[in-house]
Amino acid sequence: MQKRITFSGRPHSPVLDEQIDKQLEKIVRFLEGEPSPMLIEIHIAFHEIHQFQHVTGRVKTAHYDCFAKHEGPDVFTEVNEVVDRLYAQLRDAKERAIDRHKKGCDKECRAQLAEEFERKNFGEDTGDDEA
Repeated sequence: MQKRITFSGRPHSPVLDEQIDKQLEKIVRFLEGEPSPMLIEIHIAFHEIHQFQHVTGRVKTAHYDCFAKHEGPDVFTEVNEVVDRLYAQLRDAKERAIDRHKKGCDKECRAQLAEEFERKNFGEDTGDDEA
C-alpha cells in the first residue's frame, strides 16, 4: 500500500501528518483484503490570502477508485470530511458489489469475493463477540 500526503502553500506539519494518519486508519482497515497495488493520496492546498484550505483525497485499488474534495477555513475539519467521504464511497461501492453478486452474476470468482465481503461485515465492528 502506498500513502502519499502532499502539501502546497505551507511546509509539512507533524501534527497534521499525525491527524491524517489517524483518520486514514479506518480506510486502511477497510482495504486489508484488497489485492495490490493500492494508493491513498491526500493533497492539502493552503491559501494564505483567504485563509481557505482545499483538501482532496483519492483511493485507487483494483476494485475501487474514489475521489473526494472539500474546502473550508479549518484544515483539520476538511481532512476529516474528505476521509469520511472516501470511506462512505468505499462502503457504498462494496455494498453495490455485494448486491449485484447476490442477484446472480454467474461469475464464480466475484461471488466468492461477495461472500468474503459479507464475512468481514463491511469492515465495521458490530459489537457482537463470536465464540
